[in-house]
Amino acid sequence: MALRGGTVLAASLCLFATPAAAQETYRLDYVREPGAEVCPSEATFRAAVSKEVGRDPFRPEASNRLKVIFHRSEKNIRVEIVAKDDSGSEQRAPEHEKPAWECAGLLHHAAFSAGMLIDPLAPPEPEQPVVPPGPPPLAPPALPAPPLPPSSPPPPPTAVQTARTVPTLRPGPPTRILISFAGGAASGSTPGLSPSVVFGLGLRQAELSLSVEARYDAQSARIEEPYRIRGSQRFGMLLPCHHSRARSWLQLDKCLLISIGWLDRSIEHESKVRKFLEEIPTFTWGVGFRGGLSFLLGQSLTLQTRLDVLFVPDPPGEVVLGREIWTYPYASAAAHVGLTYAFDVFRPTAKPPPPPLSQKFFPAVGTSGGSDDI
Repeated sequence: MALRGGTVLAASLCLFATPAAAQETYRLDYVREPGAEVCPSEATFRAAVSKEVGRDPFRPEASNRLKVIFHRSEKNIRVEIVAKDDSGSEQRAPEHEKPAWECAGLLHHAAFSAGMLIDPLAPPEPEQPVVPPGPPPLAPPALPAPPLPPSSPPPPPTAVQTARTVPTLRPGPPTRILISFAGGAASGSTPGLSPSVVFGLGLRQAELSLSVEARYDAQSARIEEPYRIRGSQRFGMLLPCHHSRARSWLQLDKCLLISIGWLDRSIEHESKVRKFLEEIPTFTWGVGFRGGLSFLLGQSLTLQTRLDVLFVPDPPGEVVLGREIWTYPYASAAAHVGLTYAFDVFRPTAKPPPPPLSQKFFPAVGTSGGSDDI
């Protein structure tokens, strides 16, 4: 049987598994408890196990049963795998656990553990003992002693013994692309309260992300008798962020905000006889912060609510006939609600090589809680 990749701890299944008959088949009972719907589907799991064992081991009429259950806790999801043959004997795989938003990372562990239950690895072939040559027979005194027979060469190594050992490779956290769109309202960036829309693109690695966003605050107006001031503003923003999980479905977002803005403004007399400023763009810049909440809607989709506060060191002022009639505030705020879609752009998927024989067939008994590094 060909060796399959897996962790050293998962190989402890060999202690409990008995050699399976050729082409054993199982009826699959696949359960995702409430709250675990973000985990891989049954079809995805079947395909992963088939790739692991080199065939499709699942048949609806099989007498053997393989039960796979994804249990949901407050923050994590745990996978339980149990194989039961027609005589009622059960074998359990070590359980693995990951944060709920990274349940897809359990697929490799679950498929490997299920493959070990379906087609257990055969124990290594015992080495043939080397018989040392016996003492030479006694020769008659008149005759010289016969030469000693050559020692028997050791048997050639088996395929299991010659398996290469390479340091275990642990998969790292994925790098994800973030695409976001949000709408809301802004105050302070234009003369009045204005509608605001934002489009963003970014990268996320574990709890850190870096995004660039384009924001447009639509035109609004205010009256400074006897003048009417109008203005709209466009922003380009850079946001390094940190994300922390408060619940399995809730995330806290904290960001630094660096902004460059272009303010389009105009002033006219209330009689509309004369315009003093004709839609002249004005450059602005500022720094601020963002706080928000993200609600998990699925493995890749989140609903976001956020508040941006921006400080402008040198706000523009409106001057008519040498007299300043109004100055933009030093601080502005914007509230938005939107959606963010995330997908993996890079994820290490190489399976780790098999462990050394001393660890593979004689490990310490125990179970694994999985790793949270994805």
